[in-house]
Amino acid sequence: MRTRNETLADVRREQILAAAKRVFRLRGFHAARMEEICKEAELSPGSMYRHFTSKDAIIDELVEREFDDYLALVRRYLGSAEGIAALLDFKAADLADLLQGAQDDIGVESWAEIARNPGLMQRVAERDGQLRREVVDALRKAQQDGLIRADLPSLDGLANVLSALVSGLQVDFHVNPGLDRVATARALADVLRSYLKP
Repeated sequence: MRTRNETLADVRREQILAAAKRVFRLRGFHAARMEEICKEAELSPGSMYRHFTSKDAIIDELVEREFDDYLALVRRYLGSAEGIAALLDFKAADLADLLQGAQDDIGVESWAEIARNPGLMQRVAERDGQLRREVVDALRKAQQDGLIRADLPSLDGLANVLSALVSGLQVDFHVNPGLDRVATARALADVLRSYLKP
């Protein structure tokens, strides 16, 4: 059972992370200052530094959480027969869930800044590698279970394409939120069915 202090510490960490995401989306990682995050979180610097020793520590936690969210999507759509069926019959509501995650994340500009930070980029590359391995493993199991084509030429290549599709859709709808979600979901389902269905 968690103590009151541990529960309060969890609440404070969530408060800081939510405030940091808002500041990062507005200012980017590089321009954002810890003082701005403190103000947005309505916490003193002392309270902030008890939970996160630096801006990079906050960024690292946010990146970890985003990759955990991506892994949950992989498991949702590739981890079972029901998930594969939903993927091959992708609906506008599924697309809305996928896009909501992108709108809640740290922002397109912030991901671009990560690419210019060697330390953070190494961590992102490690988590991305883990994510792609899990996608390939799930696809291989789906093949063995007869849920998708057994003769796909490259599961690694397919994992790359699926990653690019998800990332591209998230960026497209971030830049132009008025795009037709129903038409996009139908087209995506059609593409996936045409390529994956046994």
